[in-house]
Order: sequence, then C-alpha cells, then structure tokens
Amino acid sequence: MAAKKRSVPGPGSRLTSPVTDITYELDELLGEGGFGRAYRAYELGRRGQVVDEVCLKTTPDQASWHREAYFGELFHNSRRVIRLYDSFPIALKRAAGSGM
Repeated sequence: MAAKKRSVPGPGSRLTSPVTDITYELDELLGEGGFGRAYRAYELGRRGQVVDEVCLKTTPDQASWHREAYFGELFHNSRRVIRLYDSFPIALKRAAGSGM
C-alpha cells in the first residue's frame, strides 16, 4: 500500500489559525530540518493588508508540534525562549495522484 502524500504549505500559501482567527501568508523558506520548516511570513489584517512580519514554523509531525506548542506556552514568560504567539494544527489536503 502506497503512503499517503499530503500537500504541504509553501511560499504564497495562506494559513488561518482556528484559535486566534489570524491569517498568515508564507513568504520565503528560511530553513528546514528534522522538525519542520521555518518561513518568513506576514500576519494579515482583516482586509488582507500586512500587519506584522513573523517567523512561522510548519511541521507534518503532530507529536513534535504538540510538544513545541506545550513548551512554548509553559515558558512564555522566559527571556531565554523565543516567544510563541500562536499555535494551531492545519489539515493538509491530499496531493493529486495520491490514490487516496
């Protein structure tokens, strides 16, 4: 049985947090590794205008996402940890030709 292929977000993709209702537009890929990809992204206002520039991380691994979100919340007041402003899961669409 073939593994399910899922399309992952990339530059130009827009993601909306179901938690905060904030929409982000991914820009350039800053780096990638074993725990996902980091993008320069823009927080968009209600009319689609850029409100802020942020770093947005995506990962297909639910377990690592959950751990990072948990520790981001746990250490949100620490000066030694990068501040986590938003975290949310996204449902990936199956890629064309995946057979599923």
